Amino acid sequence: MPNPYNIKLTTLSPVCIGSGEKLSPYADFIIDQANEGIHYINKAAVEKILGEYPELMDDYVSGITSGNQNFSLKSFLEEELNLDEEEYILKSYQCSGTEIKELNTIVKNAGQKPYIPGSTIKGAIKTALLYDWTKSNEGMRWANDYLNSLENDFVRKNLEKKLDSELAKIELQISDTDEFGYDALSIVNVNKIKITTGVDRVKTLWEAVLENKSTHFTANFGNQNWEQIFPKINLYSKECNEMEMFLLDNAGQTFSQDYKVDYDDLLQFYREKSNQIDRANRENAACLRIGNGKGFYYNTVALALYNADNSNNKQNFTKFLRNNGFKNPPLIDAKKFPLTRAIELGEFLPVGWVKLELEN
Repeated sequence: MPNPYNIKLTTLSPVCIGSGEKLSPYADFIIDQANEGIHYINKAAVEKILGEYPELMDDYVSGITSGNQNFSLKSFLEEELNLDEEEYILKSYQCSGTEIKELNTIVKNAGQKPYIPGSTIKGAIKTALLYDWTKSNEGMRWANDYLNSLENDFVRKNLEKKLDSELAKIELQISDTDEFGYDALSIVNVNKIKITTGVDRVKTLWEAVLENKSTHFTANFGNQNWEQIFPKINLYSKECNEMEMFLLDNAGQTFSQDYKVDYDDLLQFYREKSNQIDRANRENAACLRIGNGKGFYYNTVALALYNADNSNNKQNFTKFLRNNGFKNPPLIDAKKFPLTRAIELGEFLPVGWVKLELEN
């Protein structure tokens, strides 16, 4: 097996690789709206002090477990336990416009420094390479056959097995990245914006690795080399990004009228990303999306099916969406799907973009 490549990874927008755990605003952190910040609680220090006031333990446990908005963790710590902020605050982060809600945490090592699992990078690259296969003659035949077999379960399932077998042929070995520094971690508001109206649909709070932070990992691409892999990643990323621009232009008339600044910022981001991908090709680098919020087309090869569908108004692709659980009335128009985008509200950036560069 060839020697692994050393690759530098740089975040181009906030990146959220979820750990599956959530922090509670009633037990784990305090929202400081006056100073636009979030303070993580030093729970070990608080529990040590509580040991000196056993009569307050029941009130504390009841407050942090009930999720009752009438319970103020800050008031309890300062008024009942007589603690100063420096005694109960473990770490503080800037985060504006924060409502009281749970905080999604990202993957971190034992020292609480963030990193990106190799499985996350591997999954994104394999999807890009599988999409490249769909551009081959064999892959295009597969896409056409699949769209024409949506009502034939036997044929459709065999075609899905064919796709799985092609995915299994892709040999990649990707290490976890090195840890980022503590300064790379921040808290961001990631809201799902409807591209038809610009209105927030789902509001979430996330830990994130900030943009313009770098780390490293090693990669072995099996029987392919980086000169073959990187252009395929860029092709996939660019065509998905262009699809984002098309959908925004096709569906965003109300968005562009009611929230023109946000609409223009989002469109400009997509344009800049397309140019950045072109530059990456010239610089022997690659751009791709990873992690939470990267969106439907970046998780699948559905774009290949969309492009292969020559039926009137993309009727076959719409049928494919319905077969996969997307049955709400707004999703009938395949040219306006998906309707939401995960946007970091501070800079109004789509999340999850990274750049890969080969190191000597």
